Parts: sequence; C-alpha cells; structure tokens
Amino acid sequence: MEFVGFTYLVQVARDHLGSSGLGGNGQFTRLDALASIGPAPWARGALTEDLELGLSLVERGWRTRFCPDTFVSQQGLTSWRPLLRQRTRWIHGHYQCWKHVPRLLVAKDVPWRARLDLTTYLLLVVTVVVVTFNLVVSVLAIANVIAADNNFLSFVPGGYARAIVAEVFALFPLAMFMDTYQRHSGRPFRWYELPAYGLAFTAYSYVWVFSTARAWVRLATRRGGWVKTPRIPVTSRGRVA
Repeated sequence: MEFVGFTYLVQVARDHLGSSGLGGNGQFTRLDALASIGPAPWARGALTEDLELGLSLVERGWRTRFCPDTFVSQQGLTSWRPLLRQRTRWIHGHYQCWKHVPRLLVAKDVPWRARLDLTTYLLLVVTVVVVTFNLVVSVLAIANVIAADNNFLSFVPGGYARAIVAEVFALFPLAMFMDTYQRHSGRPFRWYELPAYGLAFTAYSYVWVFSTARAWVRLATRRGGWVKTPRIPVTSRGRVA
C-alpha cells in the first residue's frame, strides 16, 4: 500500500513537472547527466544518495522522469527493527537534502513549477511532527489533562455538520490513497477487507513518528553512518529460506 500509493499519487503527478523523485530500485541516469555534476556525482555522506542525485540533476536543468509501465520488485522487511532503522535513514537523509532548498529557489533554468514542487516535497516532512503534536494535544485534552481550543472548523455550524466535515478531512486522504491502491495494485483487497486494512495502514504509518525522533537524535549528535538493510535469503522457488 505504501509503495503503490506513493507511486501513483505522487510520482505520476510529478512526472508531468519533470521532477519525479529518484528513489529505490530501477533507476537509470544518462552518463552525460552524471558528468554534468562533476567527477563525483554522488555526494559523499548522503544517506539518501538517490534523492540527493535527483535534486542535483534538476538544479542543473535536467528533467527526472517516471515510467509507470514497468516495475522493479524489491524485498519487503519482515520485522520492525530493520524497518525502523531503514526509515530513520530515509528521514535523516531527507533532512540532509534541505541544503538544496536555497539552490532550487535560485535555479533560474528550472521551471518554477518544478522548483515549487521539489521545495514543497522537501519541507513537507515536518507534517509528521505537526500531525503528531496535534494528536498528542487532542488526547491530553480528551483526558482533561490540558485545555485546548480548536477553531480550525469554526466557520462550519456546530453539531453534526462540523463532525461530518471533520471526518471528511480526516478520512479523505486515506480513502484516496486506498482507492489508488485498489486501482493499480496487482493484489487489490476485497471490499470487506478495506476497513481493516485502512485502520492497519493508519497505525503502521506512525512508524514515521519514531523514525523522525531517531533521525533528530542522529542529527543532533552528528551521526552520519548507516548499516545496510539486511536481506532475507530466498530459495529458487521464491520462498524465504
């Protein structure tokens, strides 16, 4: 759900802007594009070297494209510890790439739409913190630990109308995400499975909260090393050994 949803909600749309993100397996980069960056196109110490490379290319006027007509499979992680470690590296590397924001803003050879898209993409990582803070405040308010006044939907009449609008804001992104998965996945869910998987995916998404906290600690302590994600041996029949 995470990969298919991101691909078709984000990458396909960004392809029209020429700013699709380089990430994961199945990347192809022209040699003359790499040469335009210099003798060492991959930045030393970059934890997300693919994102770093894509930003460097766009800043030099290259277009990054996405091909939705084929795929490269990869092995999923089956335990929480390596998953958390991997996601921490991704978040840490994303913050490292904030140094590209000033460069993008002054890259005159890059279309403004691509610059706006990439700058927004880099900065939106803070929404993890905003959403988590809002959740914690809401829970504490419900438990009468603190007093919180939320005026976000004050323009909507109170009662059922406001409750319905609030639920739409809360559930629409997930509904759109799951609809995208259903239409493009090779293994769509049965209709009666959707509520359970939607709840499970929502709970799973909070792994980014813990990953962000770990990434902040690494940034504060100036830790830049990383351990390669372990792979699970697979037999010739494709079964896990």
